[in-house]
Amino acid sequence: MVGRGDDALKTELKRDIANLSPLQQFNVLIFHQMKDGAQYQRLADHLLMATPSAKAAAFDFVDRLPSRTSTIPCPRLKRRSASSRN
Repeated sequence: MVGRGDDALKTELKRDIANLSPLQQFNVLIFHQMKDGAQYQRLADHLLMATPSAKAAAFDFVDRLPSRTSTIPCPRLKRRSASSRN
């Protein structure tokens, strides 16, 4: 989903979570550099059953994620892609 805006990414993630059945388990991991040096942010320390309350917590987690000006996960990919065209 490289290049798509944050709103589109959040909408798709929330749609996927909403479509989980109550028998499924899930967690949300967002890979990005945190201010404390962590490389990712997670919803929970373990897998959650896809209950309505867990889904609501996930929606809140997704809504609170910081917006980024770029959705390119790795600037090196962009540079490598550009250099391979030359």
